[in-house]
Amino acid sequence: MLKKYRFLKAMLLLFVLICTSCEKGLDMVNVDSTVYIPGSGLSTQTALLGESVYKLGIYKAGVNQKNAEVTVNLGVDQEVFATFLASNPGYELLPVTNFNIPSGEVKLGKGDVRQDLNIRLTNIGENTFSGKKYVLPISIKTVSPSVKINEEKKVAFLYFSRFRNVYESKYKAYGTGVDDVGVVVKKIDEVIVPVSVSANTIEISGPETGMKIRLAVQNDRVVVTGAPGSAAYNIQNNIAKGESTYIGKFDPTYQAYKGAFKLFYSYTLSGKLIQVAVDLSFTL
Repeated sequence: MLKKYRFLKAMLLLFVLICTSCEKGLDMVNVDSTVYIPGSGLSTQTALLGESVYKLGIYKAGVNQKNAEVTVNLGVDQEVFATFLASNPGYELLPVTNFNIPSGEVKLGKGDVRQDLNIRLTNIGENTFSGKKYVLPISIKTVSPSVKINEEKKVAFLYFSRFRNVYESKYKAYGTGVDDVGVVVKKIDEVIVPVSVSANTIEISGPETGMKIRLAVQNDRVVVTGAPGSAAYNIQNNIAKGESTYIGKFDPTYQAYKGAFKLFYSYTLSGKLIQVAVDLSFTL
């Protein structure tokens, strides 16, 4: 028993010595700061109708950096956009009426890995992007004190391809479709990502392959209709089973509503009436 105790004590002491040695070794490591934009290059974005805030992440990498805090200056880079445009014709600079950058300075303190550049998107309407390919080129201009800038990741080309409304989020759909005698003929258990149609309407995929459904929110009520191309399904609200509703609240973090749809609708398939009851709940 005594031998076993001595052995365990020796192992514990060895473990402590190894950990102490590792910590001292890490203290001797010094990797200078490098500042970069992870979302560099061309990326497709959506703009929330009205006003919203787009957060562009600015990162700092390094170990035991000499500079406790660095200030990164960023801004719209028209020169780099001209170079981009030469090989990517058809794009346009996002009009100044559609964005505002309150401060081009981002401070990363000791231990900070990421801070955000806040870009305010303004005056975004349903026709803002009609026939347009707007890009907002944001680049790292300078860093103070002077540290390394990753040249391959210093410019982000934000391509705002379309608008979105507050209901466009990712949803978990769960429910059933039953026939006219109450037999379950369709089980619904999937993640749905809608697309905005207008300020109060989104389009989602339906229970059948190729089926598209539109949900129009009117206060806390929802009107369910078939999207163009799905007229053959004769999709309608099913008031007899219940009224379709929506409850949600705007979340500034996600720049969208976190809410839930409760839907009751019917459709026809091969001459048979299918009655659907499904819940769509906000999910990450």
